[in-house]
This record gives sequence, C-alpha cells and structure tokens, in this order.
Amino acid sequence: MPDPTPAPAPAPAAPANQATPAPATTAPAPAATPSPAGSQPTPQPNPTPATPLDLKAPDGSLLTADNVKAFAEAAQKANLDPAVAKSMLEQQSKILSDFQASVAAKHEEQVLAWDQSLAQDKEIGGDALKANIDQGRRALERFGDKDLLDALRTSGFNSYPPLVRFLVKVGRAMAEDRNAGSASGPAGMSAQEASASLWPSTATKTNQ
Repeated sequence: MPDPTPAPAPAPAAPANQATPAPATTAPAPAATPSPAGSQPTPQPNPTPATPLDLKAPDGSLLTADNVKAFAEAAQKANLDPAVAKSMLEQQSKILSDFQASVAAKHEEQVLAWDQSLAQDKEIGGDALKANIDQGRRALERFGDKDLLDALRTSGFNSYPPLVRFLVKVGRAMAEDRNAGSASGPAGMSAQEASASLWPSTATKTNQ
C-alpha cells in the first residue's frame, strides 16, 4: 500500500557562477616580548682618542716646523694611517723643493738673458759696454753702499737692463768729476773692486 506522506522537496541548486566563499584564516600577531622591568640602554664606551702623529720633515726640507705641525693635525683628523701620513708629508716636501729649484733655474735663465740684452743694447751695449758700465759704477760709488752692491749681485739685478741704463745715465751726469774713476768705492772698496763686484763679466782687467 503506498505511503500517503509526501517526499520532501529537493533543495534548490546554487547558481553555477556563484563561488563558495573560503573561510577566513587570520594568523594571530606574535605577542611582544615584554622588556624586563627597570631595564636601561647599555651605555656605549667613549672612543679612545687617537695617538698624535709624530711626523718630521725630511732632512733639507723647506717645510717649516709649523708646516709639519699643521699637516700632522690635519692627517690625524682625517684618521690617516701613520705610514700614509709620513709618505704624504715626504711627497709634499719634494714638491716644494722641486718648485723652488724650478724658480731658481728660471731666474738664472732670466739673468743670462739680461746679460745678452745688455751686450746688444743700442744705447749702452756693444763696444762701449765697459765704458758705460764704469759710468754706472760711479753712480753707485757716489750714492750706493756695499749692502746695495751685495743685494744687486746676489739677486742678479746687477744685470737688469733698465736699472743698468739708469745708473749709466746718472754716471754720465756726473762726468764733470774726472777723478771718480780713482775714488774709493762703498765701504772702503776701490772703484775697480766695486765694478768687478757688481759686473764681474765686464770688469776692466788690470796689470796687463
């Protein structure tokens, strides 16, 4: 005999394009580790001051003691290795020496060029050079002294054409003094000694 109780209706099917949501999975944040009560940051030790660099200029160096001291202080602030600082100081000393030698060589070349210019000067050079130099010597004897002669000779400016021409003109203006050639030079020097000292390449030879 059939069961009079009707069968339950089937559940409606989910739409084909509807995705089933995935269950949320949230990872718990890690718990912070509490610091011990009363803890303080560990103090950092003070850096040990650098040992002062003991640098010395090479023998014969043109660097002064103050130069070396200033370089050592700068090298220490830059935390340079002592061996590196020493090498750099020696290099600086060499550069300075080379520069001075270059300046001296150029000055020597200039003095030689002045000598050649005097010999070829249209006003005082040529065959009359020695006589004109004597005129300039008389001006120095009258108005100069030994210190001036020494300064002109050691600096090379005894060959500076403008100066020599000026002295020759002054000597010519004193030409009325006919005894100037036998007068005593500066600081007890004879006229001939003064001339030979100032212009050795053009001094008049004696005892010939």
